[in-house]
Order: sequence, then C-alpha cells, then structure tokens
Amino acid sequence: MTKLLISVRDAEEAVLATKYAIDVLDVKNPNAGSLGAVDEATLQKIVSEVSGSIVKSVALGELRDFQPTISSELLSQFQLVKIGLAGMANVADWQTAWQAFASSLPSQCRPVCVAYFDADLAQAPPLNEVFNLAKANPGSPMLIDTFDKSGGGLIERLGGDQLQMLVRVARDRGVNELALAGSILLEHLPTLLECKPDYIGVRGAVCASGRENLDAERLREFWEAWQHAK
Repeated sequence: MTKLLISVRDAEEAVLATKYAIDVLDVKNPNAGSLGAVDEATLQKIVSEVSGSIVKSVALGELRDFQPTISSELLSQFQLVKIGLAGMANVADWQTAWQAFASSLPSQCRPVCVAYFDADLAQAPPLNEVFNLAKANPGSPMLIDTFDKSGGGLIERLGGDQLQMLVRVARDRGVNELALAGSILLEHLPTLLECKPDYIGVRGAVCASGRENLDAERLREFWEAWQHAK
C-alpha cells in the first residue's frame, strides 16, 4: 500500500502534520531548493517535540555542496536521509561520492537514491543511472522528484499513462522502494495511486501559498482526500 510523506520546515509544522496518521514526516527547507537542508537546532527541536515512533526523513541538500554539520547522534533519529545529485552529471564516478556519503551515515539511517525528472535542468545524472544506483543499493529507496518547482509536477509533465510506465520501468530495473514527489496536488491522488508507488511526497498541496507555510485547513483537506482515495 502506498504511504504518505508530508514535508515540514520546522517543529511547529511537524507538530501540526503529526496530528494526522501520516506515514513519514519529512524535514527540509523549501526555500533552499527541492532538497534544502535545515539547521541542526531546527532538527533537534523537531526530534524533541515529535513522537519517536513515526518514521522521519531529512533532506541534506545537494551532494556537490554537502558539508557534515549535523551530529551523528541527531541524524540517527532519522530513518531516511535524502541528498540530491544536482550538478553531478559531469562528475566522474559520482556513484563513488554518493557511496562515500551513504557510508558516513549512522547505521540507523537509510540513504535515498534521488533522481530529478528534470535532470538536464539540474545537471544531474539521468534516471537510468539512478535506477542503476538503486539496484546496486537494494536497501535504499529511490525518489523521483522535480528540481524546478515552477515547471509543473510529474503529472503535468508526464500524464498518468506515462507515469505508470515510468513506475513499471523502475520496478523492472530492480527498484525495491519507489517514492514520487514534485508539485503533487490533491486532484492528482487517484492517478498517482493507480501507479502504486511505495510513497507519495507532498509539500505544496498542504501549504497556503506556494511552498512557504503549512496550512492547517489544506492539510486536513488533503489527508481526508487521501483517506478516501487510498
């Protein structure tokens, strides 16, 4: 069954999101890009105010810019860790850099293989190469996301039939766990659920304007629609 991931930017939003039975609480800074990282103080406050039983995910920015600023003790509170591959397309053997990052994580963390659908714009490795990375790391989920949030989401860019085909290709290529994200809206839920990804990641659909602030009413509406659709 597909699981729901909600992205939040701070402890206040995290408390609001976890009032609902979501499957994954994701933490990122939407003002710093698709996988913008938040600071250690923000992460610490979230961990202290949110139940330890919920699965937590954290974004750490882009691999090309990564500097280890979060303590291993704090990072170990997050089961999933995302880092983007923007700017890595022309880096020789970028897979080795990703593996080194993955190996540096606490044992409790699973690194996520992130593919940007608009890889050319992000100057990131293409989908096929990230499929190979995910296959080589069967314990790591794969996320297909959009780098440019102004260009429309996966549904607008692909349509339901092509998105279903993309998910089938991912399965055929050996991807065990697949997450879809990228400007997902409430009206996209039926189409996305037909594709049967393992996770759907949402931010903008539960915000009042753009991706800025989580909105209680929009979050409630989305969660109710999710309960009805799944």
